[in-house]
Amino acid sequence: MNKQTEQKRTSVYPVFTCDVCGEPIEIDEEGYIQIDLRDADNVKNMRRIAQDNRESRSLKLEGDTSLVDILTLSDLVDPSNQSAEWEAVHTKCDLDDEGNMYFFHTSDLRTFEEVLQVNSHVADKTWAEYTNWSHFLQRQLAPYDG
Repeated sequence: MNKQTEQKRTSVYPVFTCDVCGEPIEIDEEGYIQIDLRDADNVKNMRRIAQDNRESRSLKLEGDTSLVDILTLSDLVDPSNQSAEWEAVHTKCDLDDEGNMYFFHTSDLRTFEEVLQVNSHVADKTWAEYTNWSHFLQRQLAPYDG
């Protein structure tokens, strides 16, 4: 068996890195992949307000309102680029015990098949579009890319 074939048969398992301490969450350590759902709700509300403001400005432009009168803070901040942040944390590093956390145990994500199952589960959530889930997975699993 040549070295390339041998390499393809080597098992690789996902290892998440703690966003607090920067160390890997090892297979024998407790950890979480989590998000505060209040953050997702805040992003959803900011995007809705920005959309309402755009629609309101569009209606005002049809009248005689001066452009200066219709500029708002949302003109300077684009909430469509903001998202609620997922994080990986060791149980010992988790400082947020008051949040409305939605989480998965890292022990439930020991294989890439399990990561794919969780990915499908998250994608079905109505609030998922307001989070950085895909970016989070790309960042965490980048060492396994190619």
